Amino acid sequence: MDIPNFPNDRDYFMDENENIYQVLGYQHPPDSIYCLKKYQKILETTESKAEFFWYSNMNDSLYERVITSYSSKSAAANIAENQYCKFSELYGANFIVFPRIKVLHYFSPIEKLNELSSRFDNEKFKALAEMMDQENAALEISYILSNELGIPKFNLGVTGSFLWGGVHKHSDIDIVIYGVNNALKFIKNAYRLPAISSRLRKLNTSEMIAIGNKFSRKTGLSMEDCVVFTSRKPYLFYYEKYFLSIAFSPLEREIENNPLASKSTQFVNEKGLTNVIVQAEVTDNDWGYFYPAVVNIKNVKLMNKSQLKGSKNLNICRILIFERESSGYFTEGDNIEIKGLIQRIENPPPKLVISEAVTGGYDNSEDKIYHQIVIGTKENYGNEYIRNLKL
Repeated sequence: MDIPNFPNDRDYFMDENENIYQVLGYQHPPDSIYCLKKYQKILETTESKAEFFWYSNMNDSLYERVITSYSSKSAAANIAENQYCKFSELYGANFIVFPRIKVLHYFSPIEKLNELSSRFDNEKFKALAEMMDQENAALEISYILSNELGIPKFNLGVTGSFLWGGVHKHSDIDIVIYGVNNALKFIKNAYRLPAISSRLRKLNTSEMIAIGNKFSRKTGLSMEDCVVFTSRKPYLFYYEKYFLSIAFSPLEREIENNPLASKSTQFVNEKGLTNVIVQAEVTDNDWGYFYPAVVNIKNVKLMNKSQLKGSKNLNICRILIFERESSGYFTEGDNIEIKGLIQRIENPPPKLVISEAVTGGYDNSEDKIYHQIVIGTKENYGNEYIRNLKL
């Protein structure tokens, strides 16, 4: 597949050495792609310490996973050791900025789901049980989301190990839902899924605790808070014995006019403002399920003013979230507390300015400065959070 004009979060690609990369986010430079190196091809001469190998049926090769978990800490290490590590003018931090001309093969989640569906259709409704368990599940879930929840099938995809041929018996089922309206439709109706299919279930207590424990290590919040917040997320399910990972990505037309950034936008760290605590009200969470998540806020109150001496005119109008755990448990109208890093938004995108006008915080002065508070930075790992004060 050719590289799309707008590479999207949860797409995958293969480099010249057949290593596997995962695309990060939906905003990229014109000639390169922000990503993480996720799997490394094992050569016959290579000695590996990996306990488990992935086999890809696409190139008949073994792979080892080189990023152990999705966290700012592991991501920073993954980025730092890559030959394409480069400072991102947009995000104000180092990223793997992979040249598009070096991509050997690009994988599309939508095309992969179409391939699975076509195989099923072409076999004249051959029993799904004869296919791999996860393929069976992915197809059933896509049919449920399309037929029962009204999400168009062409706005669904499969990602993860499905996408590059590395599915094994312990693989998660990774589904992507595309589009702001489709994401919100799923969030609103997700509670219906267990009644629609007996194979789908919410997480049990021990599974909630396991996720809450990881959540707590990343944020510094108490285990109790993290379990409560996890229980509020409407998109966490199992399909029988397999974890169902639901991810959300914007449509191409939404990326063209998204609220994160314009072509000239840059995020600049405000010196010394790495552990700022604020309380605020959520005004718009429509992009709060994507990666990175964008959450607009108002009525912002600084809670640790003593640490902010010399810092004036902090117009914190939104949250930018790079830790997936730190979203999904609050919505419009909720009062929240955020601890994170402050960035200045230079040349803000039009949608941010319009949003401020709608919420009453906008003024016409040309020197108006906009700020965001960021979750998921290497500076604050293990010591940053969003707390839902309603719970």
